[in-house]
Amino acid sequence: MTAVRDRLPNPPLAAVWLVAAVLLIYLPSCFTNQWVIDDYRFIVNNAFLESASGLGDWLRIFSDPYTADPTAGDGIVRPLRTASFLLDLRLFGPEPIAFHLHSLAWHCAAVLLGHRLLTRLVGPAAAFWGALVWALHPMQVESVAWVSSRGDLAMGAFTIGALLLELRSRGRDSWLAGALAAGLIALLWKETAVVLPLLVVAVHRFGPDERHRMGLRDALVRAVPYLVVVAAYLVYRQSVLSGPIEHTRGFVLGGSTAGTFATMFRGFAAYVGFAALPVAPANEWYLPVSTSLLSPTVLLCLALHVALIVGAWRWRVTRPVLALCAALFYVPLIPVANWPFQLGIPTAERFLYLSLLGLALLVATLLRRAPRAWPAVALAVLACGVGSVVRTADWKDDAAAQAVAARHGRSPQVHALRAVHTRLAALEAQADGDDEAAQRLFESALASAHASLDLWHEIEVVSHSRSHVVLSAHTNAADLCIRLGRPGEALWHADQCAAIGDAIFPQTQLNRARALVDLRRGPAARRALIRLAEVTTEFKSAVALGRRAVAMAGHEHKALFEAGAPRRIAGGPPEGYRAALESADLTDFQRAACHEEIGEEQRAAELFASAIAAGGLEREQLERATLAIRRIREGCPDWRDHGLGGDSER
Repeated sequence: MTAVRDRLPNPPLAAVWLVAAVLLIYLPSCFTNQWVIDDYRFIVNNAFLESASGLGDWLRIFSDPYTADPTAGDGIVRPLRTASFLLDLRLFGPEPIAFHLHSLAWHCAAVLLGHRLLTRLVGPAAAFWGALVWALHPMQVESVAWVSSRGDLAMGAFTIGALLLELRSRGRDSWLAGALAAGLIALLWKETAVVLPLLVVAVHRFGPDERHRMGLRDALVRAVPYLVVVAAYLVYRQSVLSGPIEHTRGFVLGGSTAGTFATMFRGFAAYVGFAALPVAPANEWYLPVSTSLLSPTVLLCLALHVALIVGAWRWRVTRPVLALCAALFYVPLIPVANWPFQLGIPTAERFLYLSLLGLALLVATLLRRAPRAWPAVALAVLACGVGSVVRTADWKDDAAAQAVAARHGRSPQVHALRAVHTRLAALEAQADGDDEAAQRLFESALASAHASLDLWHEIEVVSHSRSHVVLSAHTNAADLCIRLGRPGEALWHADQCAAIGDAIFPQTQLNRARALVDLRRGPAARRALIRLAEVTTEFKSAVALGRRAVAMAGHEHKALFEAGAPRRIAGGPPEGYRAALESADLTDFQRAACHEEIGEEQRAAELFASAIAAGGLEREQLERATLAIRRIREGCPDWRDHGLGGDSER
């Protein structure tokens, strides 16, 4: 080891050198990078952070998940992350610089703790280089440069801290108490720390120190207190949540359990590849799904995992640290494997933050056994640093992050965000009086929303999704279709949202009301506005405008009243239209309108077509019948599913 030791800073200075390296890579970007993607959702547009004051609001962070995500309180329980955002805002104001510096401080803390753990496992000489690899690896940039990912940094730091304290513990002592406390804090930063009990088993079962290495049974016993902490956390988490993760209700990656496993075998293989050679990572990185476990690509990826794990297991006696490397890499990925709990995200760089400690341990172990390989390791560290500097620019702002993700073209979220931004640009052009440019931008935004739907349906392997992941794209598409004068298509998109859950996106019912007004269906529009008032109070001005518009559009049911339909039709309940159908005096058009109002749309389309064929309809009646047939029979003709039902390799 002399060759390595001669090229190390003095042990007391190793930590200084590690922090200096991290600051050299990341500090400049802290002063230039802005808010990106979910930063707006969790920080900038989070009304709770703006209004919170007093101890009651600080405590509310631990009991109300809507303080973390004001758009949907289900699924995210990370109170310490929210508390850290509130602290930054109160101390330093709304500018992103302080937020970035705070996140960087957590990465420095995690690096120092990681270095300490590696030192405990392989000694100080090799540990320094392993810690450098972990600190500067390009796949860590997302976690460090994206403020919303601060939970990964702090969770990693406290998880590693818990392992260090556990290795010092000899049973029921203060070290164990500290380790359990660190584990609980890690969970409150991010739920993926639930793997801590498995990591405790791994470090005791495969630790390189023979004096403290345990058998499997003893290692499992040592993990029991951590299992209790995890169980208590899960009970707390479930008591806080009002339901499962909103955006993944009904979502199944790959369309089935087999598709989920097949896709994640490939996803984990991609993680292995990017850990070893991080040449082309991407923000919001989505894999094309696989649907069969017998796909050649899936079988090849499975063989890779089996070879790595079995190889590490076979060396567990003579080279136990290799088994520990495999455990440190794979175990933190278990919560993000999309089974049995669906995340809606096949792969993401931030999921590797803690896992890359396994790679760092592998590098340190190899260097310990081959000390003269230090120049190659130093070159790898340099390459990692350069790659990370380049990658920090990818998180400069929303546009840069989306551009990077769009290069791969596989992210439905990126297309949905592009639809949002393009729509805003269209509204600006419209306000400036450039209607032609606005029209082009509205069309472009709608195309992006449709692309998002295509990709979501490809990932789910369905033709019509009932998962909450598609709500944003459908909501945008409905608004855009209204602005483009396509109310039938707008109502189709809004109905897709309503069938999934309008309480998540109240805009759904407002879009339905606007489309129904344009389709001259006043009572149905009134019902949509009533439903909007039930699920939110945020659209009062829009509701007021909508009510006036509905009142102006209520005349199309005049024919029904003249035909003797019950007066309660004016209120719009379905029972009124069912009663109207009992009248023998209704025309085909009037019967079609009743069937449409009570949801019997195929029958409505048939009767509207019959009324058109018979002739004699007024202009407004003819327009309504034509739009209804188009909506019912064609849905949204500009959008069709593509690439469903097969592997990406075909």
